[in-house]
Amino acid sequence: MIKRLRIKFIVLSMFSLMLVLTVIMGTVSALNYWNIVSRADVTLAILRDNNGRFPKPDNFGE
Repeated sequence: MIKRLRIKFIVLSMFSLMLVLTVIMGTVSALNYWNIVSRADVTLAILRDNNGRFPKPDNFGE
């Protein structure tokens, strides 16, 4: 009886750990995807505003 209870506890613990890791990895992946898409949109907007070319960098020190 103790052996069956121990096995059930281990299985439940492993399932819980897998669920937590899946949620964490899903959140990290979703945030990474959102960041990449927003940066791509900014880059495309810069290209659109400058007729398909990147603007020359400003010289701030001069």
